[in-house]
Order: sequence, then C-alpha cells, then structure tokens
Amino acid sequence: MISPMPRPDSPDAESFDCDVAIIGGGPAGSTAAMVLAREGLRATVFEREKFPRFHVGESLLPFNRDLLRRLDLDDKVDQFGWVRKYGAFFVTNDGGLQHQFDFDEYFKSPHDHAWEVERAEFDDMLLRHAEESGADVREEHHIRAVNLAANGSTLTVVGPDGKEFPWRARWVIDASGQASFLAKKLGIRKNIPDLRKVALYSHYKGAKRREGKHEGHITLTFGEQRWFWSIPLRDDIMSVGCVVDRDRWESGTAEEMLDECVASSPYLSDVLENAERVRKVHTASAFSFQAKSYVGDGWMLAGDSAAFLDPIFSTGVQIGMESGEMAALMLAKRIKAGKPLRPEMFKSYEKKLRKWTDTCFKIIRAYYHPQFQPLFFSPKQRPVKHMAPFFAGQFNLGFRSRFFFGLFFFLLRMLERRQFIPDPRPEGATAHHG
Repeated sequence: MISPMPRPDSPDAESFDCDVAIIGGGPAGSTAAMVLAREGLRATVFEREKFPRFHVGESLLPFNRDLLRRLDLDDKVDQFGWVRKYGAFFVTNDGGLQHQFDFDEYFKSPHDHAWEVERAEFDDMLLRHAEESGADVREEHHIRAVNLAANGSTLTVVGPDGKEFPWRARWVIDASGQASFLAKKLGIRKNIPDLRKVALYSHYKGAKRREGKHEGHITLTFGEQRWFWSIPLRDDIMSVGCVVDRDRWESGTAEEMLDECVASSPYLSDVLENAERVRKVHTASAFSFQAKSYVGDGWMLAGDSAAFLDPIFSTGVQIGMESGEMAALMLAKRIKAGKPLRPEMFKSYEKKLRKWTDTCFKIIRAYYHPQFQPLFFSPKQRPVKHMAPFFAGQFNLGFRSRFFFGLFFFLLRMLERRQFIPDPRPEGATAHHG
C-alpha cells in the first residue's frame, strides 16, 4: 500500500530535493515549473541546453493567449515587438489559388491575433519567468538515468562539469520534447508509420512579404509530394520549411534537399527570388510519434514528449503549455493536501491530453488525404468555415465544429469513390502534397 505523501511544509518533505522534477525547459516544462512555483511547491527544471537556443515552431495560435494571460505573460509577449499573426493563407504550388483565414472574421479580441515569434527569445522568456516565479532552473544539466516510483523517484543528473549527482523528487514531469526521454526509457514510444516525414527548415532575409495586416499571416503552400510553411518574422526574416516523406530524401545534403524542394514550387521560388539564406538548414526526421501511456508510477509526460505532431497546424507550443499547466495544477492540488500520488489519480489528465492529440492526429491525416485540396479549395467551403476554432487553437471543440469536421471527413471518403466536387485548382497545380 502506498503511504500518503508528506505535505510540502512537513518535516518528511526534507527527504526530497524537490516536489516535482521537470525534464526539459521548453514551453511545457517552463509552464509546469512556473505554475508549481506559484502554488508554493518546489519545482526543479533540468534543461540540457543553455538558453537562448534556436528552435523551430515560431507560429503561435490566438487561443494560447488565454494561458499567457493566466501566467501574466500576454502583455510581456506583445512588448517584444514580434510580428502579429492575424490569420493564415493556404496556397497551391503555382500560387494560382489561395484560401485565406482571418481570425477576426470568427473571433473578437483577444482571439483575433497571435504572434510569429523567434523561439530562442520566446522560450528563454518562459524559462526566465519560471525562475522569477520561484522555480529552480538548472541549464546544461541532463538526466542519465531515473528510478521511478509512485512514492518518490531518484534521477541521476549530469551537470555542466560532467559530474553526476542524485536528485530525489516526489514526481517527475517529462517535458523533454521530441527527445521523449522517459517514453524511450520505458519502451512506450510508438512511431506513426503513415506520418514518417522529414522537415527541413531555415531562415531567409529579403523574401517577399504581404502588406498591411496580412504581413504576419503564415502561408502554407501545397507542393508536389511535399508542403511548405512560410512564417514572417521580425527584421525582414522569413522562416521557411518543407515537410516531405522521409523516403524521398535519397541523397544530398540538407541544404541541397531544401534548395531542390523550393525550386519545385513556382510560388515559393517567387517569394524567395531575391532572398538570402542566413541560417544553416536544420532537420527533424521521422518526427511523428505517440506514447502508449502519458502517466505512470511517479511520472507524467507533457507536450511533445507525449506526442510529437506534424507541424502543419502549429499546435505544438500551445499543447505543450496547456498540458504543462494541467499537469502542474493536478499535482499541486494533491501534494498540498498531502494525498498519495498514484497514476490512477491522473486519469483525467491522460484522457484530456490524449483527446487533444488524437484529434490533431485525425485532422493531420485528413490533411494528407489525396482529396483534401479539392475539398478544401472548393468555392462553397461550408465545412471548412467551421474549422476556424481548431485552426485558432480551440482543442475542446464544440458540437458545431465536431459536426462539420465529421462532415469533412465523410466527404473525403466519398470523394475516394466519385469526384462529385469539381477540382478548382489550376491545371498544373493538382499534384498531391502528401
């Protein structure tokens, strides 16, 4: 039988170095740390790298602002002067057809915009805010081993000097991102074979930009057997990435592959005609996976460590932060009450986070369906109009959105049998992007 946990202010609490140890200082880990610290608990973050550091995933979603406000960060984010994002464009490979989403067509302030951020600064801001909130932040520290148990876990930590030391915690939150430290250690990480993609990305200076309010719109371009993102950042920088099946990258360097992909898109080639690449090309390979469990004896997975999603809908930062907050609040409630910490006590956490990630995977698979573009670009677009809440970061979809997503999925299946909706795309831009 598991004994009740000592309250954080009891003498028995001294047997632990902290209440919650957090692996990783990205958005999920930083959020969990600042929430736990604000609840009066001892949270320690072990981050492998020294912040700030480069990271992709620069496009935020409007409904992430609700959490930013709860963390007293919304105004702070706005003061950085990052490009405001008021919506998105979806564009065919030749640029001949586009569909535009403007958030203010569906939502009032503050959900009428988000930001296109430099993740090095954004993530550093979150980590520093966690530190200012009272969390113990240890950069350039990584975890070599961990002994997990519901009544307390021991981590073997390696510091910047290469020396190891043990660290005792009541509970562990793995927010290590794509590294998914615990899922790998426990053998519960499951790759998604039909989403075996590779992303190649870099920054360009001097790319063509839209004007006015549309300058900050992210642009998603449907290429031939690939798709591209274009995210306008400050200082005339454009983040450009290409996602393609891993098997299609057979030879050449990452730079050569990205150049080849860009050259295959008339629209993107025009956008980058006079641009200069100012950063090395980064890659993320075979990146879609999901853990079989999100909670176990002494641990929880948060953000990308639980499920790493295709970046098409820019959901990563928000799901990371939302799950970090949710995990922290549930743990704080039980620890402060001196209640035992058992996996079954956090079933609601797993259920809610899995609902979010499963919804995302389902919509991502629809995105890669061969009939997605003809239906998406259809002039009537009745189902598409009701997808706006998801595109803006509402993962708890209401009845209307669920109904129209279901209708969209149904129409995709029907289009497999008969092309009853005319393909509106220009001739020469009808290749599948998946």
